[in-house]
Amino acid sequence: MSVAPSHLPADDGSTDSHSPSDEECERCVVCLTWSARPSRGGVSCSRCQDEFYCGDKHRTQHLAAHKKVCFQPKGLQAPAGVCAVCGRKGSLCARCGLASYCSKAHQKQDWSRHKLSCKRAEEETPGENDDGPALGLTALPKELLLAVCALLGPYDLVRLGQVSRALRSVARDPAAWQHVTFPERKPEADAALDHAGHSVLHMLHLERTTTSALGRDAGYGVLRVAPALGTLRIIHGWPPVNLLRFTRRVRTLELQWTEISGQAQIGDGFGAERLRRVLSHYRGHLQVLRLARIDDVATLHFIDGLGLRELRLGECVVRTYGAEGSVQGVATLSVGSNVTEEVVLELLKPCVDTLTTFEVKSRLLDFCGWAFREPQEALLPALRRCPRLVSVDVPADWFVRGYLGDLSGLDTLKLIDLGTQKHADVERALAAFPLARNIKVLTASLAFMAHRGLVMMVADAFPRLQALCLAFDSDSDDPTMDAITNGMGEALPDAPRDLAAILDQRLPDLEVLWLSEVRVPSTVWAGLASGLLPKLRELQLQEVQLTPQGAAALLALRAARPALCVQEHGVTAARRPQDDGVWNMFGEADDVDPFRCHEPVCAAPSDCEDEDPVTTEDEDSNDEDSSGGGINDDDISDEDSTFVDIDEDISDEDISDEDSSGDDSNDEDSIGEDSNGEDSDN
Repeated sequence: MSVAPSHLPADDGSTDSHSPSDEECERCVVCLTWSARPSRGGVSCSRCQDEFYCGDKHRTQHLAAHKKVCFQPKGLQAPAGVCAVCGRKGSLCARCGLASYCSKAHQKQDWSRHKLSCKRAEEETPGENDDGPALGLTALPKELLLAVCALLGPYDLVRLGQVSRALRSVARDPAAWQHVTFPERKPEADAALDHAGHSVLHMLHLERTTTSALGRDAGYGVLRVAPALGTLRIIHGWPPVNLLRFTRRVRTLELQWTEISGQAQIGDGFGAERLRRVLSHYRGHLQVLRLARIDDVATLHFIDGLGLRELRLGECVVRTYGAEGSVQGVATLSVGSNVTEEVVLELLKPCVDTLTTFEVKSRLLDFCGWAFREPQEALLPALRRCPRLVSVDVPADWFVRGYLGDLSGLDTLKLIDLGTQKHADVERALAAFPLARNIKVLTASLAFMAHRGLVMMVADAFPRLQALCLAFDSDSDDPTMDAITNGMGEALPDAPRDLAAILDQRLPDLEVLWLSEVRVPSTVWAGLASGLLPKLRELQLQEVQLTPQGAAALLALRAARPALCVQEHGVTAARRPQDDGVWNMFGEADDVDPFRCHEPVCAAPSDCEDEDPVTTEDEDSNDEDSSGGGINDDDISDEDSTFVDIDEDISDEDISDEDSSGDDSNDEDSIGEDSNGEDSDN
């Protein structure tokens, strides 16, 4: 059910010069290209008669999105002549003449709500002060009332306007709504957006999650009456309403779905032409624009002409503008699979004299073509023209191919998915890198493996490091892809047991150590407690798992080195799932042990081995784990072997001696590997 839109004339008969025209209000909500008036062959929603379409095809196409808003929000009055219950044409209430109903049944159905405001016209005495109950508020100056409105939410402002005629003029003032964010920010909806990915399944999940989290805001009822908004957030996969029908006075516009420019991608995306029509609606008022992606330079140039103050891609500012609309550069440019190479080059043009940090926020598994296919042809020459560039966060492939040697000002280097590169190629690139002694801060994502030998090579190549971050995950900008590639987040890699000794021998000036997404044994903390890395002043632990002995060793480290600042974020106890407790995306049982690197440089045993078992989820298996996890034939009773007798057609003669001997040999080999301590390889 629709309600009176905000562009209707005010009580005094004046109209907003910036209100949408009748033609804009009657544009097709799907294509936005022409008027959908019935005289031109258009149609409207048969229930609420509030949305217009150029034909039945687009009305059917938009039905799923329109169902979310095809009702009358409580507390807001329906247009005259429209049934307050169903939206059909109706007759006025004979008593008050304010509400309309199509039948007596609907009038009775709505009576519990309508009786609060229904009274005869003769009951109102001429000259009677209808502001009596609110006399205290109306006596205040308007400036003070607007200050009070700044503390109210959108629904409170709507209710304030229903108190009296004097307060209605204050509640309808655009200045009273300049602080309002609609839909209201809620932790559930924000969390869903923060974990937004780009896969079809994830977008469908995001749609359901955000709609559920929005609650009453999912109906967009406040948007229909708001004279202005501080922030308008459109977070559905498709805007369920025609944005051209509502207020232009929006300071910050957030379009947080992915199909908003370029060609339609999933289903029928919000193409570039439709995006420009929506953005033109807010020209002159919009100051900050936040998009999920930009696919073409033409759209970027159109945005440059809107008179903005700031353009964001996700959380990152990629463009700023001067007082006269001139394009200005940014110090940090963070882009990824949300842009194309042409857009990246265009964003870099005004940043020649300002850019200090360039970040590729998209990993190999996100299929970001411009970052992983021949970047040296156009992108790298553009970066070389930035003399103030000191920090880059780029794919490790750029480093292996020698693309970064010409960036003479670098002192901070972040290599994405270094663990996916061939270690021999990495070793050659490290030996040939001319800026190795200039690097003070290094971040390496090792792609789900410990890579003991690779860590040693990196520490040898950068002897003057002051800060080192070892991220044992992939840091993809698509959490859905991260979960799939990380064994559903169950099995973290085991850090080398002599990690502290490795770094102490090679990095004497190290002050900050950051470990992420890894299971850390007790020997690492014991080494630091004994005095290794004496200049270390800060230890960051992000999503780290500790073995039982490791947790005790970390407490001992805090006591032994009180000056060392240890910050923990998401630190948990290490647990190894049961063999039948982890299933991959294909419904098959996964190996619960962490992935291990098979490169020769990573196969050397650790320098300091100890018994540091990981607790399993089954408390009854603690004894087996502490003894190496081996299973003897004596441990299997006859009752446990009944699986052979499940099929009555299988007899002892069907099992050949050859098969039995093969099984026994495999068992002996596996027991031997466990007893030798396979965990020590890393």
